[in-house]
Amino acid sequence: MAIVRSAQRLPRTRFVARNRAQRWTELPATLRWQFAFETDGSELLNRSLPELAGRRMALSFTPATPADEETLASFIPPDANGPEDLPTSLPAGVIDLIAEYSIDGQTVARGGTYGLGYTVNTRQRLFEPGAGWREIDNTLAAGDYQAVGLDVSGISIAEATALQTRLETTKAQLDSQQFAGLSKHDLTGAILQAGIVGYFAQTWGKGQIMARTANVLLYRLPSVGTLSTASSVTFWFGVPRRFIPSGVAFDVDRNALSSTARDDDRARWIAFNRSYNQVLSAHEHSVLEDMFSTPTQPVLGVSTVKAIAVAAQQGQRIYTITQDNLSTALNQITLPADVETDIANAVNAGFQVTTHQTDIQYAGLITAGYAIEDPNTGVGAMLISSGASGGFSFIAGLLAGVLLGLVVLLVAAPWGLLVVASSFVLSQIAGPLLIKVISLIGGEENIDGLCFLSGFLSSFILMIGLLRAAIGILIAGGVSTIVSNAIPGLPNASDCSKR
Repeated sequence: MAIVRSAQRLPRTRFVARNRAQRWTELPATLRWQFAFETDGSELLNRSLPELAGRRMALSFTPATPADEETLASFIPPDANGPEDLPTSLPAGVIDLIAEYSIDGQTVARGGTYGLGYTVNTRQRLFEPGAGWREIDNTLAAGDYQAVGLDVSGISIAEATALQTRLETTKAQLDSQQFAGLSKHDLTGAILQAGIVGYFAQTWGKGQIMARTANVLLYRLPSVGTLSTASSVTFWFGVPRRFIPSGVAFDVDRNALSSTARDDDRARWIAFNRSYNQVLSAHEHSVLEDMFSTPTQPVLGVSTVKAIAVAAQQGQRIYTITQDNLSTALNQITLPADVETDIANAVNAGFQVTTHQTDIQYAGLITAGYAIEDPNTGVGAMLISSGASGGFSFIAGLLAGVLLGLVVLLVAAPWGLLVVASSFVLSQIAGPLLIKVISLIGGEENIDGLCFLSGFLSSFILMIGLLRAAIGILIAGGVSTIVSNAIPGLPNASDCSKR
């Protein structure tokens, strides 16, 4: 996300100091930029930006006990000779991990304990003097590695050179098979840190060239982003089941800049901001493609501008949504419910949104891209969304519930109320069995556990309702609403159709 501010010209006013209210030997904390990092409410770091400038920061995980370390080691084949011999997934939850925050490879704080693959809630906080704390909330799976990049006022040559030297040193050790002393920070960490620092350096360099061409002054303000390993976690009725390392993910939540047109040409300034936002978004996929592609095996990345471009190539309509066409556009697009809510909220707040008709399938992801822009400044946020196939899972659940209901009607009808009393217990046994059967057809990664459960209970209650009679003709979609209202957090048919 990019935040661009207009630098206002100050009037030619003469100020004269009348008195000195206070004298400091050191700048107080309230006048210093600060950065803090939390996991699930536990603060792991809180320091001033000068202390952190040019430092390598990361959130990672380590086995909680020696027993957990032994369990993790047991999954590595004894005859493994390279990455190709390692397991492609691990069972979630069988290993407990402790969150660690490190600076330059040294652990400075530890957080809570999590099962492998379980969700970790993170919060990055940036303190701006005069404005207070700005908070950025995200999640990641326990077991992933997250490099945190902090760009205070541009990436220095010394910082970039130090990262390059570290990578070359690590490569030399690997080539000579001198593995002693190498840590996760030297291997995974160094690569990811180079990626996030490279992103800030490349976008800043291109921004300076664009600014000179457009006759615009551009300055960097403190910004923060992350580059993480991105593991897929499969769930069974909301419980993590498998932890599958699957890629890496950029998340540049704050890319703060200050710009102004040298000749006060507002139209040119807005056009520059809009164009530079496109560059900032595009580099979130191009940096990854440049880092990990080989001549024989190209790597595909996804960003907001890439998602919209792919949708256009696939023949989808591209929408620019404002308050004038919000209702019409929402009736014509089919995106995840949370994305449509974001779009509606942004447009109602006076922003305009650019997006496409429906999810795209690209680079192994089901995703959607949407750009939120302030039409008065050209500044905006570039967002993507991805998730499981909730619609398929709900329909699968409906079919499973019908089948189980037929069994109950045929076998247990004489017991009347006993059937109703025991039906939920029976569903707890049959549900997991049926979801396993369906996973053999479509792959368990295609099953959204909550949507399956919603569809399953909806149709099963419908079938039991036939046994009790006198309740008329029921529609499974209507029952799903009743079920979802009765069980907090359970989606209904409409919600699942947009997942």
